[in-house]
Amino acid sequence: MKKKLFTLFLLSFLISSLSGCQSSKDSNTSSVAQESESLSKQEPSKEEKTTASSESDLTQASVDDKLSISESIYFPYENLNELTINEKTDKDSLKNIISKLPEIAEYIQLSDVELSNDSSTITIKYDEFYEGAIASRLYDIDLTPPGIDENPLYSSPYIFPRLDNNALLLIIANDSISYVNYEISVPEEFFDSKPLTLELARENFTKHLGDISDAREDKSLYDILLDHDNAIFANRIHLNGVVLGSEEEVLIKRYKEPNEKNGNNYIYLSEDSTITFRLEKGKTEDNLLTVTKISVRPLKKIIYEQFFPLSIGLLPEQNGDLSKSRVVGYLGEPRIKTSDTYYYRLTSGLSDYLYFTYDDNENVIEYGMVREELASKNH
Repeated sequence: MKKKLFTLFLLSFLISSLSGCQSSKDSNTSSVAQESESLSKQEPSKEEKTTASSESDLTQASVDDKLSISESIYFPYENLNELTINEKTDKDSLKNIISKLPEIAEYIQLSDVELSNDSSTITIKYDEFYEGAIASRLYDIDLTPPGIDENPLYSSPYIFPRLDNNALLLIIANDSISYVNYEISVPEEFFDSKPLTLELARENFTKHLGDISDAREDKSLYDILLDHDNAIFANRIHLNGVVLGSEEEVLIKRYKEPNEKNGNNYIYLSEDSTITFRLEKGKTEDNLLTVTKISVRPLKKIIYEQFFPLSIGLLPEQNGDLSKSRVVGYLGEPRIKTSDTYYYRLTSGLSDYLYFTYDDNENVIEYGMVREELASKNH
């Protein structure tokens, strides 16, 4: 009975929250570095793209006056030489080197490493462990909400940024490495999930991050590069196909004309919530209006079909409440705090954030995404 009630309670999520999104069972998946531009386009990518680690291990560690990089992804600059690899590095040494990289997730463990004859391509293989994967989720194994893959490998927020950062570390430390390939096996208990494969190329990092050749000699540049993907993987996060950077015509296509317009704000009213899209002129020559803020303010309780953080595995309680402790327990400490709002940076841009605003009882009363410059330190 409990399972039936919960399933019925969540069933409406299938209708709109995942409209236009495919299942996350594709074996080939794009990285943050490869896909960071896709979110500025009209529609989210139709490939499933994800991230991981639902553990609250994102303790902030000050690196310098400008950056605050998560300890979970920061490899000490002074130890970079420990990642040196060449054609003479044997398999045991390779595994030892890769084991020094920051952890991807507790339930993903290194199984093998292969290096091509010319040392240009390194392939890193991991195994996903079922019990650990299940323990990382916010929902019971028998009550998987509709629209979420039961395998958290495809719905958690941090795996892909961590895979990117580890690949970047290897590329910075080794001029010979042009490609870092990943293969992650999945437990047979997740019978619908396929192994995850990923190829990350030096040229993609250069395309999206600029020149990285000096990072080995320049700690400031090294820290800046690592901080770029020190964020929540954004490629699955959207509200009915609208993302930060969507043009006005996409919004109107998805939502029709707003109930109200207040300056740059397009306001949509329903019996469940108030949804507001802020549109501003972009910096491109065409000067089109694009979405720079999406906010949802539930009138009573959080409605699943409007709760887009569901796509990264964050769920409200069954009564529709979402507490600060539940958010922080899943996503970790935010990049920025104000008196009532927590901001988590997204991989879609250095000024893109997922945010949650809390009431006096520390329950979420508004959530959304915003693209704007914010203070770089907690306050």
